[in-house]
Amino acid sequence: LADAIAKLAADPALRKRLGRNARALVQAEFDIEVNANRLITIFQNIIAPTKSQPSTIGKLWN
Repeated sequence: LADAIAKLAADPALRKRLGRNARALVQAEFDIEVNANRLITIFQNIIAPTKSQPSTIGKLWN
C-alpha cells in the first residue's frame, strides 16, 4: 500500500487519470436514473406473468 501511495504521490498524471476513471465509473454506476431504471426492470420481470403461468388476476377469473 505504501508503494502504491508513493507512486501516486510521484506521478500527477497517473493521479489525474485514475481520478477521471473513478469519477466516470461512479457517475455511470451510481446515477439515480440508471439505478431507478434497473430497479424498474427487475420489478417488471418479477411481476410479469410468464406465458406458461397466468397472472394472479387471470387465475381468479378462470
